[in-house]
Amino acid sequence: MSINRMKSWLAFALLLGLPSFAAAQELPEDAYLPDVGDMQWFDRADLSSYGNGLRPPEGYFFTAEALQWAISPPERTTIGKEGFSPLAAGVPKLNDDLAFLNQPNSLTTAYIDANLGSGSRFQFGRICHNRGWMVGSFVLHSQTQRITGSNAGIAMDAPFVNGVSVLEGFVDTNFDGFADDLNFNNVFGPDGIDLGTPNDDPPPAFILPFDGIPDAPFPTDFGDLVSLPIIFKNVYVRHSARAWGVEAMRLWRLKPGKRGGSWEILAGARYMQFQDELFVHGEGEVYPYVDIISGLPFDGILGLLADSRWDTRAENNIVGPQLGLRYSRRRGRFGFSTEGRFLAGANMQSIRQLGFIANHPRIDRALPIFILVPGDPLNLFPTAFQHTFKATEFAPVAELRVDASYQLFSKVALNVGWTGMFADGIARSSNMIDYTLPNFGILGEHNRQDVIINGINFGIIINR
Repeated sequence: MSINRMKSWLAFALLLGLPSFAAAQELPEDAYLPDVGDMQWFDRADLSSYGNGLRPPEGYFFTAEALQWAISPPERTTIGKEGFSPLAAGVPKLNDDLAFLNQPNSLTTAYIDANLGSGSRFQFGRICHNRGWMVGSFVLHSQTQRITGSNAGIAMDAPFVNGVSVLEGFVDTNFDGFADDLNFNNVFGPDGIDLGTPNDDPPPAFILPFDGIPDAPFPTDFGDLVSLPIIFKNVYVRHSARAWGVEAMRLWRLKPGKRGGSWEILAGARYMQFQDELFVHGEGEVYPYVDIISGLPFDGILGLLADSRWDTRAENNIVGPQLGLRYSRRRGRFGFSTEGRFLAGANMQSIRQLGFIANHPRIDRALPIFILVPGDPLNLFPTAFQHTFKATEFAPVAELRVDASYQLFSKVALNVGWTGMFADGIARSSNMIDYTLPNFGILGEHNRQDVIINGINFGIIINR
């Protein structure tokens, strides 16, 4: 705890304690603020075990706790379209041969673990004559996890535009500056037709054999197209999740049973927000080329979709009525309590997706005309996109708390315990990404998952 935060806590405790000290010395008995002025926090703890034990306290109460909670990971999926691995041509570098491979998905969300993260929880209320009220809040700070990959494949669906998939392109395996004639009809993709070997004594201007060099313009031969794989030189993935909430409850304390202890019924309303975000950034590899026409060098970016990034964020806003039951008991300095709560929540989901693809396909080109670079897609261009999706789902939330306390003074106790929450109908970002080019999208039907949040809590209790 930082010095500034410690000073704030001490100042807060001092402000609450001053009324009791001042009232005890200067004010008449009936001049206190009810339930505050006569608290006498730092008296010795009452250790009586007469009858069924100590009676539960009344008046104002306050709890402040630090949290170490974990959030369960989303359902495991791939970074890329799950279960999709079409056959694609390997993108060759200089003098490499053309090879084919199944489009890989190199990365998954398996790296996301239920790690402990910090937070805080506060409760404040008052109970008198076995009836009262309580307000509370908790904050679980963002839990962020990262993974990186090199030469990583990410599979994406590719619709057809004018009969050509946006992932199809021409290749140049011998790096002669012309698209390869893969169907052996002497037409080299968009670069023209091979009429033969130039004749030194025309006519005719060309004679056999064919020399593998286009000699005249010709309609593009789409039979030379191949599906190209999506491979990023570097991929950076970041996942984060956080939660917070507030509640307001009425309290009814039942009469102690024959075996002692105190039962309380709670009823009221609660609001919770759960946020989940997945960010992916894919980079290509800088590779030097030379324009065969001008002889000038230029740098290309190897990688079909280099550079691309997409950020998908799911926000779950859960609100509804809440019921609870609490049992507590104290013997001497030691206390024990357990409570359960149930929230019948309506989850108003808001999912947002931002991104762009192929934002940096080439650093420079020597001429403003078609110059084939291995891995050039025919119909894929830099594209930015933005999508939103909203839905309302039933999201029940169940919470269980188990605590043990140690009474330091009459009204002050230390507390340690465990809290577990289970929620259904929660949207997680990683499972809602539609990997369809060129605009991506949101899979709205994948918006219901279970989430478990649990961990330890420890702090201070005043008059509870």
